[in-house]
Amino acid sequence: MIYDFLTAGDYEYSFIVEDVYGDYYRTDATIFTIDEKGEILFNG
Repeated sequence: MIYDFLTAGDYEYSFIVEDVYGDYYRTDATIFTIDEKGEILFNG
């Protein structure tokens, strides 16, 4: 596995959860920005 810093730009993330019945659910995406200084800014 390789770990690295994210470059400046817009990103989004969400979670995928599997329940005990084998069904999958995805949460709403959260959008964020990494600026040139490496700071994280949440949009919303």
